[in-house]
Amino acid sequence: MARLGCLRPVWSLLKALLLISLPVTFFPFLNGLMEGAFAAKYMKQNEFEVARYFLQELEAKQLAEYISVPGVPSVVDAALPPFHVVRLQDPTNWWEKLGLERPEFDKEVYPPYGTHDPYKLPSLHDLYRRASMSEESGPWHHWVYASAQHRHFEGRMVNEWDKAFEDLIQYHYANNSVESAGFHYVSCPYSFLCASWRVKGPALLHFTTEDPDAEKVSLTAKEKGYPGYDAITVRIIEFPLKERGELALPGVFPSYFNQLRAVTATSSAWSIHTPYSDLDQLILRVADVCEDAAIAHPRTYGLLIKCEDVVMRLLGFENAVTPMLARLVAVFLSGGARLAGYKIMHETARLLGYTEIEGPETSEKEDETKIMLEQLGEILADLTHENGKPVSKGAETWGVVDAACQAGEEEPADTTNPS
Repeated sequence: MARLGCLRPVWSLLKALLLISLPVTFFPFLNGLMEGAFAAKYMKQNEFEVARYFLQELEAKQLAEYISVPGVPSVVDAALPPFHVVRLQDPTNWWEKLGLERPEFDKEVYPPYGTHDPYKLPSLHDLYRRASMSEESGPWHHWVYASAQHRHFEGRMVNEWDKAFEDLIQYHYANNSVESAGFHYVSCPYSFLCASWRVKGPALLHFTTEDPDAEKVSLTAKEKGYPGYDAITVRIIEFPLKERGELALPGVFPSYFNQLRAVTATSSAWSIHTPYSDLDQLILRVADVCEDAAIAHPRTYGLLIKCEDVVMRLLGFENAVTPMLARLVAVFLSGGARLAGYKIMHETARLLGYTEIEGPETSEKEDETKIMLEQLGEILADLTHENGKPVSKGAETWGVVDAACQAGEEEPADTTNPS
């Protein structure tokens, strides 16, 4: 009883502090509870999407390898219109297309991809490039454009950012930048890489061996036991750039092309953006989810957000620490509880004998690789008719392409002998 008596003043003080802070913590805490639920749902849905897109892209990779012609570049490695740069489609070696390496991967120990964990394949960490032996060579730079469109056709650009990227490619071909950077692109909707990176197109991913702390970068490879390699720093720059300082130039350009050019032209433009962080990208995507929820539910969550803004402005607590802490605690409580609920549900289903649980709804993917292969088959057929009967080796190749393209349209015949 004496111990309880000693705790009473502490409890009274805590109650007084809670009552005093209630006006500035009530709405942040309440909204944080809902935002934690939104965050948990997004994380779970993203997990299902990553697994789903990975399987789809592996199937597309196997199909492309099946119809590939020895000595001829695969269709997935071709610089096709409209951008005429290679699109990153293979989730198992995309970094090799950029000229990068993962020294920690060992294909002899973990064939065929070098790792037993597929979640390491899209990682933007632990990327390295062989150090140049030339003293005159400067830092290496490379850009990957993340398009918000799934399909692209030459002459029919439906997205202004895609048209701006096409203009940017032509501009850099005509005017080599100081960085002499190369380009690739990736289509973000229904993409394993974009889902893993949590990047939302349009965006530019900047890969470079340069870093503000050059000594730190050089030590990174040595500490990991990779002498002769330069560590890669990655930055994700999502468009449109809304803050004036993000361009490192006076004013904000209204043109899509000018924004892309301003970021890629000089190091002063991209260096103001912080290096890639998994947590930063998660926070950005959860913020997008919450913004969409406020629009979708204007009379509940949307109204509470407006009430919070009004109260914080009236009390002068817009950037105060106390409301932020209240929201953070609520997000962790709500999000953690929902993720724990998902885990319990899966474990219960597993114990009951259910091997599969239907995941959250995701959009159906129309496999662009198969579409390109169908178009390739039509082109090859036209060339065959125009040039006459091909040689036997060519005829066999065209037949393989045609059979692969029609595999999804016709059901295979049942050749099983009933006897």
